[in-house]
Amino acid sequence: MDKNPYEVLGVNKNATEDEIRRAYRELVKKYHPDKYLNNPLKDLAEEKMREVNSAYNEIMSKTKKEQERSYYKRKPKAESEDFSPIFKKVRDFIREGNYLKAEETLNSVPSKNAEWNYLMGIIHFKRGLYDSSYSYLTRACAMDPSNEEYRNSLRNIFRNNSNYSNCYGYRRREWDCDLINCCNDTFCNGCECGFR
Repeated sequence: MDKNPYEVLGVNKNATEDEIRRAYRELVKKYHPDKYLNNPLKDLAEEKMREVNSAYNEIMSKTKKEQERSYYKRKPKAESEDFSPIFKKVRDFIREGNYLKAEETLNSVPSKNAEWNYLMGIIHFKRGLYDSSYSYLTRACAMDPSNEEYRNSLRNIFRNNSNYSNCYGYRRREWDCDLINCCNDTFCNGCECGFR
């Protein structure tokens, strides 16, 4: 029957890493083979030393695995932190026409996920920055291809608008008011973009 590693080291199961290390060092000093070179207890000290090393390695290995498990349980939450209240605030700023405040708020979000790219695309579109708007919206669709809102907005603004299609990729021409009005209607009147 294997001995309890905590009992071997003489520590509580809830001992901290420092306490475990301290207990281990004390036992190493006590049973180190060099201390028993010409001693009849040499074999017993070596056996005790193996036991102490084994117990220490087992506890530290278990502690490391628990730390890794704990880290990986926390990590996804940190990465997928819920920024929806901030994104809602950004959408409100866009509805109000306060695009600079919307962009400033959006830039405070550390995670540039699909929703971030989508909203930045909308902001840039509203500000007349069509090339970067197209890039952001395309990136949002690539990051979350199943999101109908993203796909419909991209399609309705750029792919179905002949004025933009004719200009995109070619020599830049003046953007006429019809394009701006068409796109504002697209966002403000629905079409699943979330800016009703």
